[in-house]
Amino acid sequence: MRVRRQAHGALSSNPDGISNVMAKVPLSVNDKNMLSAVGTVSGASGNGGFKAAGGGLAWDNVNGHGASVTGQHIPDFGDQLTAAAKLNVLHNDKHDVTAQAFATRTFPSNPNVPNFDTYGGKFGYTYDDKVGASLGMQHTDLFKKTDYSAMGNLNLFKGRDSSLDLNAGMSKSVSPYIPSSRWEPSAGLSFTKWF
Repeated sequence: MRVRRQAHGALSSNPDGISNVMAKVPLSVNDKNMLSAVGTVSGASGNGGFKAAGGGLAWDNVNGHGASVTGQHIPDFGDQLTAAAKLNVLHNDKHDVTAQAFATRTFPSNPNVPNFDTYGGKFGYTYDDKVGASLGMQHTDLFKKTDYSAMGNLNLFKGRDSSLDLNAGMSKSVSPYIPSSRWEPSAGLSFTKWF
């Protein structure tokens, strides 16, 4: 089975001290599909502040396919609604290849800023459930801005009910409004617990 059929949560931290939390709770499960409620908090500072928080519904198929609809609130900015889908292109004992796509509609709280869309995708590869890499891109027409990312991850520990992963990579934003853009590094640890 490639779909975890129990509630689980993930906690990740960044070198700057902020944390990200995700929880997923199954609502309906059969032998092929699972419908879950999801919730996230991004950029938690530890003193009650956060960069974004939201929730929604996610569908996962035993063959690695899935889709989700989520909403989130960004303080002092507005709200977002996102539809996403993933397609498992290849899966065997050692190799896993997945393609993902999303579209996000943003509703700014400032009435002078119009609603705008961001869309993009990611292509990822994992070897032996241990080492992975992905390439991603997203574009926002309103700002004429395109973001690129190249990420890698290494599973440091995986038990029956928990996993610890190291994530690192580079990202870059390109826009006529950004005078110079360069690849920026990022890294972090992610801990996942299944209940």
